[in-house]
Amino acid sequence: MNLNRLTILIFLIIFSLQSLTKADDIRDFQIEGISVGDSLLDYYTKDEILENKYYAYSNKSYFQTYFMLPESNKYTSIQFNIKNRSTKFIVQSIEGAIHPINFNECKQEKNKIESELKSIFNNLEIEYEKEAPVSSDPTGLSIGISTNLLFGKTFTDGPAIRIMCVDRSKKIEKEKGWVDSLRVVINSREFNNFLQNN
Repeated sequence: MNLNRLTILIFLIIFSLQSLTKADDIRDFQIEGISVGDSLLDYYTKDEILENKYYAYSNKSYFQTYFMLPESNKYTSIQFNIKNRSTKFIVQSIEGAIHPINFNECKQEKNKIESELKSIFNNLEIEYEKEAPVSSDPTGLSIGISTNLLFGKTFTDGPAIRIMCVDRSKKIEKEKGWVDSLRVVINSREFNNFLQNN
């Protein structure tokens, strides 16, 4: 990705987060105008949602759906986690991604976003995760590194914002076409608990 375009994208992400400094509820946070707790049917049709539906976890309590965002100035794609039997398609997790991006460059940009968020929000718990295999790659060859900004004392006590870099393995890149990415994720407390147990 062009460095100037990446710098603009990171600025736009940070700027959009700065506008939310007075937010009290996770639902006040948005990615592409969509919040945790919203019905995805307010933004996409049922057919569009189900067309891109897939299961990323062996426990199929939640499904994911995603959309490419060719018109967005911030993200390349957007992804949602929805309860499998939710008729209203309530968003439990929303993720904006920038891809492709070099993993080392991604880590630098992740640190910038993290620093900016820490300067804005004084009451968040910060949880740093070391580089580790990501669950979406069954081979264990793709790695990720994350910082969690928690609205509770622990990951499962409340909602969270996660900033994550993912370094896809050559095998996954070749087989599935997945690439390295920078991700900004907003999770509900309920979805955090699901992740913790799956």
